Amino acid sequence: MTTKIDVRRKGVVFVFVAMVLVCVIGIIALALDIGYLYNVKADLQVAADAAALAGAGGLSTDQDTARARAIAIAKGNYANGMPVVLQNSDIQLGLWDSVTGVFTPVISPTDRANAVKVYAKLTGVNTIFAGVLGIKSVPVVGASSIAVFGARDIVLTLDYSGSMSYDSQFIHKPQMTLAAVEGYLNQSWQDLSPLMQHPGDRLYGIRLLQNKILIPSSQSNAQILNTLGLGNVAYPYPSGSWNAYITYVKTDSYVSQAGYQNYYGYRTLLNYWQSQQEMASQTPDLWRTHEQPITAVKDAVTLFLAYMNELKTDDRIGLASYTYTDGYGKLEVPLTDGTNNYQLIETTSRQRQAGHYFDTTNIAGGMEKALTELRTNGRPGALRMIVLLTDGQANYPNQWTAKDLARAQAQLAANNNIPIITICLGADADTDLMQDIADITKGACFVIPGGHSVDEYKKQLDDIFARIAERRPLKLVN
Repeated sequence: MTTKIDVRRKGVVFVFVAMVLVCVIGIIALALDIGYLYNVKADLQVAADAAALAGAGGLSTDQDTARARAIAIAKGNYANGMPVVLQNSDIQLGLWDSVTGVFTPVISPTDRANAVKVYAKLTGVNTIFAGVLGIKSVPVVGASSIAVFGARDIVLTLDYSGSMSYDSQFIHKPQMTLAAVEGYLNQSWQDLSPLMQHPGDRLYGIRLLQNKILIPSSQSNAQILNTLGLGNVAYPYPSGSWNAYITYVKTDSYVSQAGYQNYYGYRTLLNYWQSQQEMASQTPDLWRTHEQPITAVKDAVTLFLAYMNELKTDDRIGLASYTYTDGYGKLEVPLTDGTNNYQLIETTSRQRQAGHYFDTTNIAGGMEKALTELRTNGRPGALRMIVLLTDGQANYPNQWTAKDLARAQAQLAANNNIPIITICLGADADTDLMQDIADITKGACFVIPGGHSVDEYKKQLDDIFARIAERRPLKLVN
């Protein structure tokens, strides 16, 4: 027999069960929508990460490019079934401090930045089931990301063999034209003006200060010395002599082909110094002159360092040269970072002349020094890279093994995941060898063919170094 109490108890149970079911359904609906919103946020995070990386990749060009790349990549990603659309206000460009982990936005549109911060968001995202609880939409779902330039360790490996002054010598008259060579010789003499052409200076008052003086070969060396006013003038440098210079003007085939046989003056004197007494131990002031193409290379290095310094990255740069006094390479500046190191690299490169230590071209020797520095002191998380430049053929220790030694060094670099960017400069460069080195290491080879003017050399080198400065890894930091 059912009593009124039993009926009331059953009614209470039904109400309780109904309440529990509503709560359970609400919890399930909420859980489903939370999962859905989590997926939307995950999709936004993917879009923000991709946009930040794309934007960081454009920073090496300018701020507009960085923003445009971020916006374009974001649109290729979907969240809540729609493309992710970024506004300019969703993108911040700034400087990331890897030590403190702080992002500081830049203010000026011309300021250099090394990081991009992206905030990808959707507003008014409709829920699917949570409406039963009165939650019909979520005001904002968003995700943020910061991407920066990854760190690099780069060793510039530069050719300082004797041929790096050929464009300012009569030997390259066929490639450069005589007028171009004469122009470089004139400029180099002006570079030496503070040392040579004023009262009290080494060569003041002698006829060699003129550019072209014809003296018949029938005159003896002693007579020519007196005609030039050199009889009582000391030869100004440690190696060479006035007699050797006179004999050179009389007999050198390149001087003759240029129409300067038996012509004395500062042009043939500079040509003698560059071709016969090129080392720093012989004629130590040649680094002050516009020897070419080495001066174009120095100018490009200066631009490269300035560009790197503006980007304010964690990059470290070193400098190796070849060929050294022992016939191999020399680490001129080890891998370090910061403005002071960049200044040291620039100063060091400026104070080296063509044939500075040794006349020959030991490309493998320079590569070995660069590789040793990167393998010993390169950071494990950094992209390690060599930038290798030459204008000639590998010919030391001898012309038969020099190329194989360079390829062996390239294979060692490849084994250590170190790409080599090669730059071939001029008509005499071994482009096949440089391409092999780049291919072995999965680097890149740039060729500047012979016959170009120094201005063209410089323009192309500037472009190449800018492209190398842009070749960098990108990473997410937040």
